[in-house]
Amino acid sequence: MEYFCNFIWEKGFREKNEDSLCVRQITQNKKTYLLAVVCDGIGGLSQGENASSYVVSSMLSAFQKMVKRNGKLSSREIRNLFYRQIYGCHRELVEYGRKEGIELGTTLSMFVIAGKQGYMFHVGDSAFFSGRRRLKKRTVSHHLSTGALTQAVGIGKTPKPQLSIFRIHKKYVYLLASDGFYRRYEEGICSKEWIAKVVCDEKKIGELLINTKERVQELGEGDNISAICIRTDGGR
Repeated sequence: MEYFCNFIWEKGFREKNEDSLCVRQITQNKKTYLLAVVCDGIGGLSQGENASSYVVSSMLSAFQKMVKRNGKLSSREIRNLFYRQIYGCHRELVEYGRKEGIELGTTLSMFVIAGKQGYMFHVGDSAFFSGRRRLKKRTVSHHLSTGALTQAVGIGKTPKPQLSIFRIHKKYVYLLASDGFYRRYEEGICSKEWIAKVVCDEKKIGELLINTKERVQELGEGDNISAICIRTDGGR
């Protein structure tokens, strides 16, 4: 199966971009591995951009370990590998914050493909969507009605990541996004019209992400805007 992907990473109307993201695809011995991760550094706290970039780098490290094992890890071992990485990031950020006398943390939405199996890990209020005829939000937002997060990587109690394990489907669309990308336009993103524009062409996917960013800014979004969109082909 082939994957077509593109991303957007914009600071929007903020002074700096506290979002971080990564998308990496590797084919080895006829098996495809893919990592897509979006982290949104928590606004109002110190060094949000450092927290998000640290967690993204750590998830990439875990992904590389998984690929190095070249299919020798079970589904349970893959799950536990990323769980340990998330918990380790949380401890490191908490410890660093105590030493510096600050708080720093980030959300995490991550999508991992290993062959025909997909894994979704999620903490906070970024989001993961998937679907064929229309997108559906698959994650639960970990926040209160006031907007305060109830779970994050780096602050508070050790997070309990939301996890989903599923088969990868042909002609499917997977989207990871910070809240700045989807918050004001979730209905539009989940429409048949939006998903119909996600074709097997990376340039056109990129254009759709830019158009969506412009739309959410027209609706008054001032936050950082980040997203990764992935489309599977109809191959074998």
